[in-house]
Amino acid sequence: MNAASLSTFRQHRWLVAALAGAAALVSWFLLTDAADYLTVTPESFTPYYWPRRFGLLLHIAGGTSALTVGLVQLWLGFTGRTRQWHRYLGRAYVLSVLIGSMGALYMAVTMPPPLGGYAFGLDGLGIAWIVTTAVAYFSIRRGDLASHRSWMIRSYVVTFGFVTFRVINLTLVKLGLGNEDSQTATAAWLCWTIPLVLAEISMRWFRSRQEVSVRGNSPYT
Repeated sequence: MNAASLSTFRQHRWLVAALAGAAALVSWFLLTDAADYLTVTPESFTPYYWPRRFGLLLHIAGGTSALTVGLVQLWLGFTGRTRQWHRYLGRAYVLSVLIGSMGALYMAVTMPPPLGGYAFGLDGLGIAWIVTTAVAYFSIRRGDLASHRSWMIRSYVVTFGFVTFRVINLTLVKLGLGNEDSQTATAAWLCWTIPLVLAEISMRWFRSRQEVSVRGNSPYT
């Protein structure tokens, strides 16, 4: 890590803590939830998912790949180590999102009516996933690094919906709020909408702090 990166690291320890926390949650999700689907049998899938297992497996494969690759990408971008691996990992991330969102949209359009709310939540997640990632990709293609970084954060927030969904769903179950269908439907919506709003507020706050800092250090203020 160079001197500039080390300075950034020291100034924004909360970002480092956030990445470390995200890595811990990703590990927990992969070991406790995604691993359940490594055995492709009717017993390991619910009656809703077994007829749509290929779509679910696409969704899980793309999502788990994007989760891990995206976390590495954020770390590389944060530390400034973006020249060697960033482009290749970026392509892998975009491909993973494409695969995962295709699986999500397939499941959404084939879900039976009792899971309509869950299906619409998956629709929204899939569309948000594609849009945020596409904007991030085309931003870097035209050389707009600031926009690329912002949209990559938004994209990863949606990607992290895999983990957030499980946390919200488990919380609703433990609190006994609603039945199974309403719990999954609520989690399917909240897992990406609320985090996107919080990410937007955080990025705007961070930009405002930077602007204040720049104005404070200017000899013309």
